[in-house]
Amino acid sequence: MRRRLTIAAVALLATLIIAGSFMPLWAKVLFGTPFRDVIIWMPGRLIHFNLHRTVHITAFGITALLAISLAASWPKRVLMALAIGVLALFVEAGEALIFRISMEWPDVLDDSLSVAGALLLSALWRVRTGSSHPAASER
Repeated sequence: MRRRLTIAAVALLATLIIAGSFMPLWAKVLFGTPFRDVIIWMPGRLIHFNLHRTVHITAFGITALLAISLAASWPKRVLMALAIGVLALFVEAGEALIFRISMEWPDVLDDSLSVAGALLLSALWRVRTGSSHPAASER
């Protein structure tokens, strides 16, 4: 049951990533994602916050972590991470082609680093637990 929910969550997140990437600009403005810097005022200080990068890192990192958790072996985990990384590259290339904009390489870098971070977390989990599969103790 947990595996099915994880698969459904990965599919949903990938769908949201794709849909969010190809939303019209007016819809992206409603969410605030096309803006590079957001300034949040808190009493006594201003916080500069990059919502665009945060959305990329969070969306791809969580999707990769969930996808990697489905794999039972290290080579399969790496394959899952590569699949999410390719999704990131294809989404950015698709945006460049459809919206006729230049390729957003910093976004690809953020996405790739978050996927690599998810893979590293998976490896650290294995070292910590001695398990070859993150969810082996839950089966």
